[in-house]
Amino acid sequence: INTLSGVPSGTSGPTAILFALALAFFNPAFADVEDKQTTIEGTDEADNILVDDPESAVALSVTLEAEKATAEASVVDAKDGDDSITTSAASSSNATSAAGGANDPFDISLTDSDTVKVEPTAEASATGLKSGAGSDTIITADMVSADALATGGAVAVGIVVGDTTDTERNVKTNLEANVTAKASAIGIEADDDATEDSSEETSPLGIDGLLVTYDKTVSTVGGDDDLTLADDITATANSASGSAGVAVGAEVSGSATSSVKAEATSKATAVSTGAGSDRITNVGSLSAAAGAAAGAINFTMEIANPSATGDPADKKKDKEDKSKSTTNVTAEAIATGIDAEGSGHSKTTSWSAGIEDNAIAVQWDVTESSIASADDVDNFGDITALSGAASSADSAAITVGSAG
Repeated sequence: INTLSGVPSGTSGPTAILFALALAFFNPAFADVEDKQTTIEGTDEADNILVDDPESAVALSVTLEAEKATAEASVVDAKDGDDSITTSAASSSNATSAAGGANDPFDISLTDSDTVKVEPTAEASATGLKSGAGSDTIITADMVSADALATGGAVAVGIVVGDTTDTERNVKTNLEANVTAKASAIGIEADDDATEDSSEETSPLGIDGLLVTYDKTVSTVGGDDDLTLADDITATANSASGSAGVAVGAEVSGSATSSVKAEATSKATAVSTGAGSDRITNVGSLSAAAGAAAGAINFTMEIANPSATGDPADKKKDKEDKSKSTTNVTAEAIATGIDAEGSGHSKTTSWSAGIEDNAIAVQWDVTESSIASADDVDNFGDITALSGAASSADSAAITVGSAG
């Protein structure tokens, strides 16, 4: 892939694995962490917010405890209500999260079965201006930028050394190393896509029997927003994840299995207005860039301890000495200049049960549809959307001395 805002050309498995090693051994350790930073925060009423001095928001979270690191940053969060946001100075937000984990110390077991599981998650979200639900007005006369970076790494090693004189003991080596990195950046978010719920239950007792019904509808609601954008707006999201797993069973009767997963997801949007009939006028430059890289290395080896008796029952047991290696890698990057619709939808669930003509009748219906409105977009500036994703996986499973 091309160079994408900090994601180097050709970034894939080997480079992503370096993230895992660096995060696991060279960063300062924190527990499960969350950092949320908002420079200017509104209320759920109608707010009038003016940004006339340069403002920034920076969020950083790091964990090495195979848990979750979350970073969220926004310069303005007006929350719900019919808000007005006007900027005459630069606004920039930056969110960085890093999560790494390794079983410490690497598990080495004598004769006993061993299970290792490492699952770190890193999530970073950056928003320049956020107006929340309601019919909002946003006017920008200076640049707005949002940058999000999420990196995750996992290293798991499980080794079982058996007793060569004990062929009866069934020893299992199970290992999981799963890592997730998600980055989201939005320059201007004019709707929070809130939902409204409505439900109704009836249970009338009629001449023909009992009928019970239940209906529930969940719909996305959005205001009619008006945006006038006179300067540059940029959104950059990058994510990288790497995982490595090694499972070894030496001189044992049993099995060695290793499952390794690495997922990297990045989404960058310059302007998003969500549901509602929105009006957007842009004379500046809009830019969205998203990059994602994921890689995994997985190795499993079972050095069996076959019986020497020649007994058919023992030979059958020897065939159970196996090794299995499973590797899954996903990298996804999405970049959008203007999203005037969002992902709003309406979902209706209907359920009924009754007794009719001496029989029980049950009916279940689910209807889901997207919500689309008439938007007005006038663009007089440049729009650039660039995305790139790369993934790599290496996996091997070896069984030595097995009867099958």
